[in-house]
Amino acid sequence: MPRQTRPQRGYTFAEILVVIAIIGILVALLLPAVQAAREAARRMNCAKNLEQLIIAVHNYEMLHQVYPPGTVNATGPIQSLPQGYHHNWLIQLLPYLEQKNAYAHVDDLVGVYHANNMPVRRLDIEIFTCPSSPRARLAYSDYAGVHNDIEAPIDVTNNGVFFLNSRVSYFDLKDGSSHMLFIGEKETYSGDLGWMSGTRSTLRNTGIRINSARSGNWRVRRYWPRPAGYPPGVESDEHSTEEMPDDSDLLDTLFGDEPSRRTNLYKWMPVVESAWRNDEGEGDAGGMYSSMDSMVGGIAVTEYEAAQEAALESTLATIRSNPAHAVGGFGSSHPGGSQFAVGDGSVRFCSETIDPTVFLQLGHRADGRLNEYDW
Repeated sequence: MPRQTRPQRGYTFAEILVVIAIIGILVALLLPAVQAAREAARRMNCAKNLEQLIIAVHNYEMLHQVYPPGTVNATGPIQSLPQGYHHNWLIQLLPYLEQKNAYAHVDDLVGVYHANNMPVRRLDIEIFTCPSSPRARLAYSDYAGVHNDIEAPIDVTNNGVFFLNSRVSYFDLKDGSSHMLFIGEKETYSGDLGWMSGTRSTLRNTGIRINSARSGNWRVRRYWPRPAGYPPGVESDEHSTEEMPDDSDLLDTLFGDEPSRRTNLYKWMPVVESAWRNDEGEGDAGGMYSSMDSMVGGIAVTEYEAAQEAALESTLATIRSNPAHAVGGFGSSHPGGSQFAVGDGSVRFCSETIDPTVFLQLGHRADGRLNEYDW
């Protein structure tokens, strides 16, 4: 007698959809955790880069009794243009970063933009790049030395550790090395001049909120027509041209393009408020407001902040007349803030919500003030 077989039952279309939906939900739940784990690993590697950089800085100081100069040039202030000598602090650190061969190929008789230095400029040095940076391994540096506490052109009078022709020693850190930021992360911008350039490409200040308005990274289209007979990379002052934004565009992109952002920026950089208020208290990109309120942005104006108002107004006037003098602040691709190497050799993560006055003080090597808040 033939055996009757029961027909096998397959999956219905609805059941398949349910299974796919469950798999999709599981992937959606797991993916953020995987991404967070990857970012944590990248952030750890970034911290290791900063650790090696600050160790190299101290090794240089032990040998020379001073920290490496932020940038070297015959005149100042520094313009962030591919012209000038501009040998920077990263070049001086190469022998202490197992990069003696690269250092040996640097021609210090000419500027960093000269054709003789082009082979070294094109090197992708891994320790200079943050793993989270979208521009990693492109001959740029994602790290910058602190040249000043407020936004100001890079010059010999800056208050940081790395600035124009600087020769700062350990004993010049009157506030103590543990209260001084040396190196921080920056967001590489489209006109970056590379890791060898002692301009805003490798020097920044603590006068702008972390990750604010691209931390001063406005987008500028630069073009450098080369006359006949000039090979790539050769300096040519008379043939260098640049398309820069007008006053309002520059300040909008440097300090934020909305009144609310300007107010928020002032909370980070209190002395900038005068550039954004008119007599009615409205945002105004033109002109200067002649006085400061006792309370602006919910934060009391201290003597420390008020004392810098005139200096910053002068800085803004300088930037308006020559946008190449603008420098900018720090930022990173890490969510919530940026990592910094401190003078005592430690590496710390600074939140975007760090107290503004504290952040300013951390960029000044000898302000003599106590930090009122933890950071």
